[in-house]
Amino acid sequence: MSIPGEQPKREQYFYVSTAKFLFHHPEHGTVAVRDSIRLEDAEQQALSPLTIYGLTVAGLPIRWLTFSAINERIPFCEVLQTAWKNAEGLRGLPDILRVNRHLAQADPALVADMARVGIQLEIADAKDKSLPASLRSAQDAARWLLRRHYPGTPSLIEAIDALCRDAREDHEHSSRRGPRGLSNRDLEDRIEQWLSLPMCPSASIPVEGRDWKAGPWLSSWEACWPNPPKEIAAAAGTTLRQLQWFISEQTTLDRSTRFGLEGLLGIQYDEEQGSYTPAGPYVLIARKPQALNDIYQEISGGGDACPCEIVPVQGPADPSWRYVLINAYGSPPSIVIAPRGARITDRIPDLILNYEGVRSVSLPLYRDVVSTCARACQTPAANMREMKDFARRYEKRWADCVWLPD
Repeated sequence: MSIPGEQPKREQYFYVSTAKFLFHHPEHGTVAVRDSIRLEDAEQQALSPLTIYGLTVAGLPIRWLTFSAINERIPFCEVLQTAWKNAEGLRGLPDILRVNRHLAQADPALVADMARVGIQLEIADAKDKSLPASLRSAQDAARWLLRRHYPGTPSLIEAIDALCRDAREDHEHSSRRGPRGLSNRDLEDRIEQWLSLPMCPSASIPVEGRDWKAGPWLSSWEACWPNPPKEIAAAAGTTLRQLQWFISEQTTLDRSTRFGLEGLLGIQYDEEQGSYTPAGPYVLIARKPQALNDIYQEISGGGDACPCEIVPVQGPADPSWRYVLINAYGSPPSIVIAPRGARITDRIPDLILNYEGVRSVSLPLYRDVVSTCARACQTPAANMREMKDFARRYEKRWADCVWLPD
């Protein structure tokens, strides 16, 4: 229970990633792509990736972003000091700074650095969806920041500087006081309460000679979905651009299209975070290790599941794919299919929390899984439909986490 007159705990989320939709082009400067692309494909188009750094106020749609070239990393403490000094909406230093484990491991000294200025660094729990939701929302919002244009051909430094200025203006707009026209009155009130807090003065943190270790976690947004976003948009009765604008809150969709989209993808909207969360059930394809780990955390509630690879108790297994059943407690099962012989397939036991190994199931059940996955991957509309039908056929088994031969 809080003491009357006592200020509430201030909490912020800190995240770093490869920008999903923004790249630098030698002729056009910073460019935004409609859909996320693989870094290898971007390189073939002379597109250089950028790093996005962000801070979000916990539970509120107030964020501060900055950027750098992928090979010009900014020390975490430098990013944080700059944000707390210049970002009005953050209200200065927080009491708690929440990060994911990958970021904490990338700069092991960050815990001590934060403690020196009275900040408690906390590692987000695997079941905590708020931090990854903040990053997703920031990635979506970043593509709409481009407002300035340099004459001629902007250098990489000039282009990033303009992008950072656009991000600062966006933060100033999101931090303005007064009505926002949100449908959630409680959220409006909480935003006003936060912005009414006094500024907590920044403090100096040494940054000389400091760096952080990059890793595959930076580009964890690549892969896992069977169908590209363009097909998803078409199935929902809209365009890819309209879909992207809707997700980033730049426009609205009519009620029938919006409800159709939510049903198509099995997504739930978190108004506090301003982003969508996948609920499933789905058929997913294992392509990138971090992406697989991330989506598994989402649909399993942070690993609250008993996942296992299933094989037929008799007869040959599928020669092309291996099938991993994600049986989350209290939710219909999803299935991850992994190509045989691929490196990621051998890593699945390490990538999926609480993996229970290989289980033999009856031949009819195994064949049903194979045919269900094949049908589900054909179109966006088929994915959830086929998996819901599959869940209904085996409701007693997934409810009890029992997948043994008949």
